[in-house]
Amino acid sequence: MHTLLKTSVLAATTGVLMLSCSSAKEMTAESLNGEWNVIQIEAQKITPAENTPVVGWNFAENRLYGSTGCNRIMGQVTFDDLIDGKADFTKVATTMMACPDNKFERPFLNALNKVKKAAQAKNKVKLLDADGQTVLVLAPRDGK
Repeated sequence: MHTLLKTSVLAATTGVLMLSCSSAKEMTAESLNGEWNVIQIEAQKITPAENTPVVGWNFAENRLYGSTGCNRIMGQVTFDDLIDGKADFTKVATTMMACPDNKFERPFLNALNKVKKAAQAKNKVKLLDADGQTVLVLAPRDGK
């Protein structure tokens, strides 16, 4: 009877572990491709709107694109560098329109310059600095 109980507990535990592993989404270039709303910059939470930042990825072209909420951004990145903690966004280009009322542009660009790595977090993506601290949180823009 004691052996039967151990076997049942082991089987149940294994089933739970297998279920949790199979339900976890692994981040791939395909799952990250497309546009994402910036919903957090450092500790500041943001409700997506017309004037809030957006990040887009096109890993087939090793390209970053998007908006600060006013100005367009563009740059280069590979998926492997982003996953391996080797991303460098310090040379991201922006258009230069005057945006006096945009309170997100400077904090967003400052945070983006710190990003070295991406990590999956449920249906969100966290962009991390070299120390593993979250500097930006992204949410799918079009119901990914």
